[in-house]
Amino acid sequence: MEKIKYMSQKTLFMGLAAMLFWIVLNAILNYDVIIYKFNPIILIFGIIVYLGVLLIIQKRLISKISKIRYLHFLIFALFFVFCLIIGINLRLNPSWDMGSVFNIAKNYAEHGTMGESGMYLVSYPNNILLALMYMVIFKFAYLVGITDFITVATVFNAIIITATVILTYYIAKEMYNKEKATFVLLILFFTTPLYLHVAVYYTDSMSMFFSTFTLYVYLLSEKQTDKWKKIALQIILGILIVISWKIKITGAFIAIAICVYRCITKCNKQVLKNYLIVIPTIIAVFVGFSVCFERRISNRDYAEYYKMPWEHWIVLGLTGNGGFSQETYEFTNSFPTYKEKKQADINKIKEIVNNYNCNDFIKHLTIKLKYAWTDGTYYAPEKLRRMPVNESVLHKFVLTDGKYSVYYKYFPQVMHLTMLILIIFSCIKNIKNNSLSSKKLILVISMLGLMVFLMIWENRSRYILTMLPIYVLLSVDGIDYLTNRLENKRIFLDKNIEGADK
Repeated sequence: MEKIKYMSQKTLFMGLAAMLFWIVLNAILNYDVIIYKFNPIILIFGIIVYLGVLLIIQKRLISKISKIRYLHFLIFALFFVFCLIIGINLRLNPSWDMGSVFNIAKNYAEHGTMGESGMYLVSYPNNILLALMYMVIFKFAYLVGITDFITVATVFNAIIITATVILTYYIAKEMYNKEKATFVLLILFFTTPLYLHVAVYYTDSMSMFFSTFTLYVYLLSEKQTDKWKKIALQIILGILIVISWKIKITGAFIAIAICVYRCITKCNKQVLKNYLIVIPTIIAVFVGFSVCFERRISNRDYAEYYKMPWEHWIVLGLTGNGGFSQETYEFTNSFPTYKEKKQADINKIKEIVNNYNCNDFIKHLTIKLKYAWTDGTYYAPEKLRRMPVNESVLHKFVLTDGKYSVYYKYFPQVMHLTMLILIIFSCIKNIKNNSLSSKKLILVISMLGLMVFLMIWENRSRYILTMLPIYVLLSVDGIDYLTNRLENKRIFLDKNIEGADK
């Protein structure tokens, strides 16, 4: 049994490393344009330079700056200020799904009802919780005389993204130490897509916050010895798992990863006893939310005609690059009832799968992986071009056809690909050091799980934003491995030179 557990852990690390190696290789040498077009030579040069900068910071600076008192608070504050400035300058008028949620919340704040937009939640009940959150926020703003709801949503999203960065810092502190936590914070501070996504007030940034929060509460629960505090943390953990699931299905992958981690590391009566409170909490919150909100909002009579079956997203995932397809949407919606929609999508799935041969299906999965994982902007510029409130100088830098985009586009792409390379080094380090059962395994399972899920489901690079903190946490572990390897090589060379001199 122990041998099976060991092999399964090793396979997970090796699997993630292999997939990331393939992604990086394609991102540089076989890139399909998603947002920007890149010169592979400039990308390679940028990655080498950025790696060099990270190694210098690791070796010369991080131990010193991590000792500066209150530095992390200063970076938190600066990050939030930049979020506000950039987010407000890039504000978006409501459109696509984000617009539907916005209009529902706005109608409720101003008139006390969801209006005609409320039918959207019948079709897409997965957005009910997000809509409820913005209904509460907009109503409060309206009561105190604020009616610029676009700015309200943008500011709230800035708070959410900043809170995610703060949580990631403390997770790094729990998992590693203060030095690595400071390093994580510095990397996140310069991760520009986080600032760009402030203006995109939808589920991606919200799910990133709740999945990160879930991981943090789990880590606190693990080390807590006080009985009542542990129970309280378990209740909070159960609530967060349901919220993560209801905001975006990928947000619950952290919870799934924790369960898998426990099953393939240490799972005994004591461990199960420690989490007895979590499961009843999940069930209670799930049922409560369904009875109090979902059933009332997603009217059963209307749902019979308007609700989209979950198979619809699998059909989307099986065609083209796996992104949204108007043709697929119209196909599913052309059937009058939910049962007919569902059956039509099931038949469509069978038809598409039967038409694929092995080679074609591998090519399809290749396209999907590239589409989701080789875009370092996480799809932000594509969303930012849609109905901006005002054109600003920032748009000229970040939009695909922006006058100065050439000065910006390599920055997030180089950071993203370097991060993936460092995660490969982290996997190698853990395999070599035989630290396969460490909590880093949770991060690996989460990332690998998301990859597999997006190969099945609807697919887009903004969906991977949900776990950006996970990637950064793994990448700083990879920096350690690279630093140690270079240091050992230097020592080896110095000894050889000394031996030759003698």
